[in-house]
Amino acid sequence: MTPAIIALARTAYDERLLPGFDLKLENLMSLADALERVGANPEVVRHLREPGPHARGCWAVDTALGRQCYMPQTAIPEPIATVAIAPVANEYAPCTVWKNDDGTHVLGFSDFGPTADIFEELGYEGGGYDWHGVVDALVRMKAKKIRQKLDYDPEGSMFTALSKDQAAIKQVADLIRAAVEDPILLRKALAKADPDLIGG
Repeated sequence: MTPAIIALARTAYDERLLPGFDLKLENLMSLADALERVGANPEVVRHLREPGPHARGCWAVDTALGRQCYMPQTAIPEPIATVAIAPVANEYAPCTVWKNDDGTHVLGFSDFGPTADIFEELGYEGGGYDWHGVVDALVRMKAKKIRQKLDYDPEGSMFTALSKDQAAIKQVADLIRAAVEDPILLRKALAKADPDLIGG
């Protein structure tokens, strides 16, 4: 679960062949190569290299994103039929968190689909820049004490928060989860968002 692998997995998840939901094989091959280099489970690598079609929800891509899932039994050769990928508990879901070499904890959030309708209704794209405004508003509303401990580095395809304080990053993940699950809270945060941040 290195930042590079998470980024490749996110690209594989986000970029698809329109108008359907098939994932691009070249992205899956790049992800498979990276996973193979770090010694990932060979079944995950093998599945990503299969011709497919692969679609959003592909268990191998979800595994690389750190989502809780099980390898399907049908994908396992007979000699190791009792082996499965253990579920990965992610206390930061729907975000992903990793630690840089300098000790900085980095939170990435890019699962924008569940809230896209609310953002669109209010005239926003709902990407990483808009979530920068939302998170800043949520911190001001509900966690003022951590505000000075956070830095942000959003992009269109991913919202990113950084801090040396792991507990502060955990609070940001909790705030994002609450806003994703509670449309009323999300709308309040959007209403209070700094105009200079949202819509970047």
